[in-house]
Amino acid sequence: MSVNDVYFASANSKDGFISFFDQVFGECSYRYILKGGSGTGKSSLMKKLGSAAEELGYQTEYILCSSDPNSVDGIIITDLGVCMIDGTAPHLCDVDLPGINSELVNLGNYWNKQKLSQNADKIKEKCAEKSTLYAKAYNCLNAMDRVENITKGCSYPAFNHEKAESYAARLTKQFVPYAFGKEKIRLIDSVGMRGFKTLSSFQAGTNYKIKPLYLTEYLLINAIYQSLHKKHLEMRISYRFLDTATIDGIYLPEQDVSFTIGHAKEASDKVINTERFVDKTLLAKAKNKLRFARRCKDELSSMATDFFAQIAEAHFSIEENYIQAMNFTKLTQDTNRLIKKILQENR
Repeated sequence: MSVNDVYFASANSKDGFISFFDQVFGECSYRYILKGGSGTGKSSLMKKLGSAAEELGYQTEYILCSSDPNSVDGIIITDLGVCMIDGTAPHLCDVDLPGINSELVNLGNYWNKQKLSQNADKIKEKCAEKSTLYAKAYNCLNAMDRVENITKGCSYPAFNHEKAESYAARLTKQFVPYAFGKEKIRLIDSVGMRGFKTLSSFQAGTNYKIKPLYLTEYLLINAIYQSLHKKHLEMRISYRFLDTATIDGIYLPEQDVSFTIGHAKEASDKVINTERFVDKTLLAKAKNKLRFARRCKDELSSMATDFFAQIAEAHFSIEENYIQAMNFTKLTQDTNRLIKKILQENR
């Protein structure tokens, strides 16, 4: 699994769970949609298919679960136009034209209903607990967004949009499209059961790092995006998990150039200092409010990660019940045949 072909297609956000599955997997001509509970082997099957495709030299993208980045929600075999998706809640997917553009793979065929029934009350209890905890975590994320509105109220008036747009136009002048390009959504950050996660998938030959400054960095990256958008360049766009209407990363595959929010990690990183585009006097006047908002957001962030940690306990408890009820020997035999079939039929 290449680190540069790993993304998210959903987010735990201020508005709850947000899915970009339609946009991400809609690019494919044929979809294999997996059904089955937690622990039934959906992620393992997709990882195996991805590895088999890579061994044959096919470019493969892995779409990670935003709640658990150790798990896979889908893979895209780009060279074949084929994908495999976890079609269970919360990112429900179903077949459209069976056998024409999609088909169902039901891993529920391999579980022992009697064993599951013996633990039904425990599973129901943990599912209810998990749902309650998600609601609490989403309340924290929503409160974080409201606190950010206080920050924006102080910092956004200090931002010089005209100067930023002029800079963006000069900066992006060097990038010339090779052909009329498409923009693809590929998220690179998330929050979930393993805390906050930022992928290195946009790491490129040339990396521009936009220095954070009271959220004005998002105004600057948007100005850069708007300038690039006019050129019809091939782009991969990432949106913030907290606010999925806000861009937090851009990758230009043809030029191998990226723009992301953060501090320089490598000596070769090109830092864009956001301070150049703000009125420091106005920011200084709001210093106390900005510091207070940051403390509030940090506290809410800590609360959210605590709730997600509790979600993990409930989730893996549910998963263990399904693992114990699965016939993995039969599942492995059948899925190995399925992988061969997929790769042979779609060459």
